[in-house]
Amino acid sequence: MDVLELLVKASYARENKADLLRQANESIEMTRWVVRMAHDRKLLAPMQFEFSAVALNESGRMVGGWLRQRGGASQVPSRE
Repeated sequence: MDVLELLVKASYARENKADLLRQANESIEMTRWVVRMAHDRKLLAPMQFEFSAVALNESGRMVGGWLRQRGGASQVPSRE
């Protein structure tokens, strides 16, 4: 819900849009870590992990693209 709230705020923001997108990107990255840890501890089935990883990667790419479009690309880490 935090990511959704930040993205809705960013869509309506006029001044601090890049900051909100960076915060959303950080929240997505934190969620990636939590999902990875849950998978490592066998709390997620392989299919659950795969579904989560794909969705988080897609969300991260979308937020990163939006941030680059806004000119805040210098703060977006490359995942390559």
